[in-house]
Amino acid sequence: MPDETDDYGRKAQPSERDLGPSAFLPDFQRAVRDYKVAALDCDFDPKSEAVLRAGLEKSHALLLGEVHGVEQTPNIIYTLFKKFGFRHLALEGADDMNDWADKFTSGKGDALDFGGIHDTCGGGIMPGHLAVIQQLKKEGLLDKLTFFHPTIRFEDDDNESRDRLMAEKLQSRLSDAPTLVITGSHHATREHSPGLPGGAEYPMGYHLKQTTPGIQAGRIDALSGQFFGMYGDARITGAGDFTDRSSQSPDGKPRFLYNEQKDSFVLELPKALPARALRYYTETWPETPARSAALEGSGQKSPERALQNNNKP
Repeated sequence: MPDETDDYGRKAQPSERDLGPSAFLPDFQRAVRDYKVAALDCDFDPKSEAVLRAGLEKSHALLLGEVHGVEQTPNIIYTLFKKFGFRHLALEGADDMNDWADKFTSGKGDALDFGGIHDTCGGGIMPGHLAVIQQLKKEGLLDKLTFFHPTIRFEDDDNESRDRLMAEKLQSRLSDAPTLVITGSHHATREHSPGLPGGAEYPMGYHLKQTTPGIQAGRIDALSGQFFGMYGDARITGAGDFTDRSSQSPDGKPRFLYNEQKDSFVLELPKALPARALRYYTETWPETPARSAALEGSGQKSPERALQNNNKP
């Protein structure tokens, strides 16, 4: 019998073949419960705030690019919902979770879709995202939830198809409701972007600009700190460092700004912490010294580390 492999052609370990999402559900639920949802103490430039409000009146959507795996991103979502009155949240998760999302936001279901999160590729959704979704619903601030990453697998060099399909799936669920879209930084780019290694020449934002003129865009800019990447192709499976530009934030507070020349917003985050990530996939995700140090330095614990140790052949 040939060796079993995962979706990326890697051999599955014997002890992993019998592990499904339910094996990790208690730790996942605990991580969601432990995440503290709270608005950030952010300085909003009055002019920047006015520009965004005016833009939302026309296009009804803000594309906010991010580096996946930052602990504060869910609280940035919460802060912007409270500040600007967004009612629709769109996340870079597997689009087959939208049936669950519609039931969840309509009050027909309250349970978290752990199975769907388990199958979501790219590391774009962490326990904190589920915590903020729950909190927004509890406060009556969330009318609609969308996941727009295609569930089909793409070849590594087929970024064009992926971004085009992401745009199509997101566009099909947009309405007049003010929408906050959280996606990888390059996906949020509205310009033709030739020559970028690993990125689409025509990003998702470019396609959306054609169908939704005036759509707003920006990015979360971490001035220091780390992120945790957990990508399906295993290019990044630990903590990564942001270039230290903390001197640009002498008071250490997040700032929301508008760059008129680029027609783009930026939320500056003085120091990013690596998100508390769990082992959503059935393969073993390796610990790295950088990630271990980052988790220990931020006071977080790694629940999947114990799982790995307990499930060795």
